[in-house]
Amino acid sequence: MPIFRRPGGRGYGCGAWGLVDDGEARLAPRPGLALSPARATAGRRARRISGRPGILMPADREREQGERIQKLLDELEGVPPASQHDYLTERCPDPELRREVLSLLAAEGEASDYLDRFAQGMLPALATPPDPRGRRIGAYRLLRLLGRGGMGVVYEAERADGQFEQHVALKLLTTALTGTEAHDRFLVERHILAGLGHPAIAHLLDGGVVADGTPWFAMEYVDGEPIDAYCDRRQLGVRQRLELVLQICDAVEHAHRRLVIHRDLKPANILVTSEGRIKLLDFGIAKLLGAMGGSGAAPPTRTGQPVMTPEYASPEQVRGEPLSTASDVYQLGILLYRLLTGRWPYTLGSRHGGDIARTICEQTPTRPSTVVFRETQEPSTPAAQAVVDEICRVRHSSPARLRRQLRGDLDNIVLKTLRKEPERRYGSVDALAQDIRRHLDGHPVTARRDTVVYRGRKFLERHAVGVTAAAAVVMVALVLAGLHTWRIQ
Repeated sequence: MPIFRRPGGRGYGCGAWGLVDDGEARLAPRPGLALSPARATAGRRARRISGRPGILMPADREREQGERIQKLLDELEGVPPASQHDYLTERCPDPELRREVLSLLAAEGEASDYLDRFAQGMLPALATPPDPRGRRIGAYRLLRLLGRGGMGVVYEAERADGQFEQHVALKLLTTALTGTEAHDRFLVERHILAGLGHPAIAHLLDGGVVADGTPWFAMEYVDGEPIDAYCDRRQLGVRQRLELVLQICDAVEHAHRRLVIHRDLKPANILVTSEGRIKLLDFGIAKLLGAMGGSGAAPPTRTGQPVMTPEYASPEQVRGEPLSTASDVYQLGILLYRLLTGRWPYTLGSRHGGDIARTICEQTPTRPSTVVFRETQEPSTPAAQAVVDEICRVRHSSPARLRRQLRGDLDNIVLKTLRKEPERRYGSVDALAQDIRRHLDGHPVTARRDTVVYRGRKFLERHAVGVTAAAAVVMVALVLAGLHTWRIQ
């Protein structure tokens, strides 16, 4: 089972490279490892839910209780933290059950903090670096820390040799990783960036090695925000979001033409500038097709496991199989799904790495036009409706209009990118982009079955004004002909 990356982080390879899930257990108790009170509490509660000894209710009732708790936890995945308590109050009249769910949520948050602290203790090389201001690396002077991950640290820097003024993002390998496979991966990233030249990809400017042998490289400094936050903050509609996705497709297709698959396409690695221009970042786990036997499989860690972000990983990536450009097509489908609906396409049983992997490989994704309104299919509550209203608000739409915009073409386009079998997805990122353009232009898309009725409807939609005018002319002509005939008679 693969090692996972967190879905967050802000570009430049600053997403967490450390252990997020270990496949089958978060951190099993081992000699010498003391569990925090929060993790112990979470463990006891989990045992109660799963039906182990210690619970006094009958097995059937216990199972039903556990299913109700899990269902509420699933629903809360899409509810903002500030609204979770109100949502739970309306959806769950049982105060004991509410306390149980809230306790599990609190324990999960504390356990996550515990794991972060534990990881930092186990990986001192990733501790907060000293104040970098004023340090010289090559021709650059470091200004401030932008972010750090398991492989390196990224700084904002300025050129300091007096030749000209320039701001850059300078990425420096963590010193303790020199000579490891992370060192090799760092050099591969630098090599890949050197071969890419596209306006939507942050380009490489310089690189070298410091005195102790630690490699570094400087790349374009991007002042932007993750694409999902950019779209929501500006309340961009469906069409505007699709136009941004087309920019991403152009950048990814450029990389594919140079035999590079990105393998970590997610909002944190796709920034949008204030001018609305896309910048694709972080080729830290990218792969040159043809290298290492051409498998495209994710680069292994010291444990021999590939690195990935689980929420955006393709089924073949999760299984550790050889990858192709179809894996990037799948990740673009997840990204497109999130931008259009604000949701993940699958229903999770838990956030456990093994459960996520099984969900990705086995579960059929929900149609985008359906997933937004999942809460309102049951007896609706004000809290559930508030979630739907917020999703629609940041898309400058209403529930009815958003459902109408997503139904049909976009449902089929997105679901085609998310097919489990790579060969059943779009054959290339360019083919995906062409279908999105066809949809925007009102033409039939290849993701839908080609019928006379479908083509006729698309023609009428595309030429609505002309067809209406022609119909009006015909109607007037028929009326005049009728009048003329009546007069003759």
